[in-house]
Amino acid sequence: MTNPLKYHESIKNEKHVFLLAVSGRSSSTAFQRIINSSNQVWMWGEPHGMIKQTLTLIFHTKSLAKNESIKTALNTMYHSYVDNKHTLFYANAVGNLDSSINMLNSSISNLLKPWAPKLKRFGFKEIDNMPTPMLKHLKEIYPNSLFAFNFRNPLLQWPSLSKLQLPISSNIDLFLDKYNKMAIDYIAFAKKYKIKAFVENDDLRDIEKVNTIIDYLDISEIDTSLINLTVHSFKHKKLSKDETEKILNSPAYQSYLEMQKISRSFYKQRNLITSKTKNESKSDQLV
Repeated sequence: MTNPLKYHESIKNEKHVFLLAVSGRSSSTAFQRIINSSNQVWMWGEPHGMIKQTLTLIFHTKSLAKNESIKTALNTMYHSYVDNKHTLFYANAVGNLDSSINMLNSSISNLLKPWAPKLKRFGFKEIDNMPTPMLKHLKEIYPNSLFAFNFRNPLLQWPSLSKLQLPISSNIDLFLDKYNKMAIDYIAFAKKYKIKAFVENDDLRDIEKVNTIIDYLDISEIDTSLINLTVHSFKHKKLSKDETEKILNSPAYQSYLEMQKISRSFYKQRNLITSKTKNESKSDQLV
């Protein structure tokens, strides 16, 4: 078995891919399959809270490592053992925190390690909320990682999502609240790191847009037969007038429009870069 710490060190600078979807029924599974068809990235499915729980434990351990009362208690406990004199108070002592943080970081790599032996790049898709601090830590652990955000028009997403047996599916207000919270977190993180890779679900049906996306993800080729392929669909129910008005007048819909705006900027910017690269290549050939 590979040593998790050594494995983490060997792959932490690879271009891993983290796909964050603004809730379910946004075509994140289709996105996952398209990426996997490249055979260049091993994209796992939803981690069922394991990544979030590990990151939560990392944050807690970091806070303990910075706590002055714990630092004092550790020092007191150490010298009490050195002197074999246990008359002082060191009840708050908890040790090996820095090494534990390193091990927890490496455990994420171990969890995401591809089953294809020669593959170094990995990732996952997530439809539950990943708060901004957690995304920041992922970026710190994997500095060259690439993030993409998958979203859908809530007018179309809610009829599909409401067919599922999930807590979020039971109430339109709950859905809109979660949609807005996730969108705000992802937009804030994306702005901090200058990421514009917001992908609307219908973009995955457009070959030109898909090519732009895989170029951003530093993927050379995919199985184009997966584009516009529907594998797991539901017959949508029709929105009522009240539901339509509620969605259109919600902060969630405003967040949707903002993600659309970022998305348009993403394709425009990437296409300009591609055109410039092609022109420079032609100029080099002429010289």
